[in-house]
Amino acid sequence: MEITWDLGGIFLLVLIVAVAVAALGYLSHQNRRASSQARSRHEFLISTSGVKEPVRVPEPLMPPEGGSRKIPIITGPAEKRKALRRKGNHTPILLSYSGNLAQAVPAVVLDRSTGGLGVWAPQDAAVGMRVQVRPVDAPEELPWFTLEVRHTRPRNGKWFLGLKFENKLPWGQLLYFG
Repeated sequence: MEITWDLGGIFLLVLIVAVAVAALGYLSHQNRRASSQARSRHEFLISTSGVKEPVRVPEPLMPPEGGSRKIPIITGPAEKRKALRRKGNHTPILLSYSGNLAQAVPAVVLDRSTGGLGVWAPQDAAVGMRVQVRPVDAPEELPWFTLEVRHTRPRNGKWFLGLKFENKLPWGQLLYFG
């Protein structure tokens, strides 16, 4: 059995393929646009202890725009750390200054290493003070982590806190910080 195509059949096939490609392109564009809009609103769902439903934080503390999407590893003679620090995605966290986890404030991890975190926070902390942190997107069973404030400095109207983990974290837990 031989199939013959006339000019009308070929045109119809090309038209169907073109419409399908255009529809897929449109849907892909809409999906990227919706994702971009959600990121631009900086909305995060935060679960707090004692609350059954997540709390929506419409405007969490975010670092200044213009950061690189690359993940640089900082090295060189100025680097005195035992573990190399790594910049990367800005990771939203909850930060408790007082130990009262219900009064935790939003903050952002700017750089991290196996030894500690560099955090952009809304207020200063005393050097030597213990703070508790927890990633916003972490599962409920992940505990709060205690860190020691090693240094602080003002940065863009907020504070950059250099924090050292009290106990070494397993790699799986450290990944939640970015």
